[in-house]
Amino acid sequence: MPARVLAGAVLLSGCAAGPADLAPASRDLRGQSAVDLLADGGAAPNRTPEGYVYVTRRLHVSMGLAEARGLGPTDTTRLVEFLASEFEGCAKALEEAGKLSSGAARLVVLLDASGRITGLDVKVAPGGQVAADALQCLAAPARAFPYPRGEGSRRGFALEASWEPARGRAAAR
Repeated sequence: MPARVLAGAVLLSGCAAGPADLAPASRDLRGQSAVDLLADGGAAPNRTPEGYVYVTRRLHVSMGLAEARGLGPTDTTRLVEFLASEFEGCAKALEEAGKLSSGAARLVVLLDASGRITGLDVKVAPGGQVAADALQCLAAPARAFPYPRGEGSRRGFALEASWEPARGRAAAR
């Protein structure tokens, strides 16, 4: 009998305390520009508590710039705002058609000195519709963005996005 009690105590001690312990409280950063969030002209990022250089939110999507190299604060602000606006328009159309999933993705784009994309990687949460949404609403606009010229060939950025139908957000609140 004592062995069962000891085994039960060991199993229960490994359980998580609850969701509040798993994710930090979020902070709304709408209206702040990358200039406000970057220190030393972009050399030393002043990150948000969540670890992002810049965060923007729309009704359906939230995006965080995880890292940028060889792009200045003005360019990164313009880039993230463009991608968020494009994603929002795409998500609205998908939601009206009843096809918008809830999902998340990480986009990494590598650029050459002329602003051409030399590499693009998209990692998505599981699900066929999640992948379709990420490719249509995030990767395609990223490929269409007019990237500026810059110094060197080690330029690029990493961005994370999460989205869900607006009806799902209203029900969750």
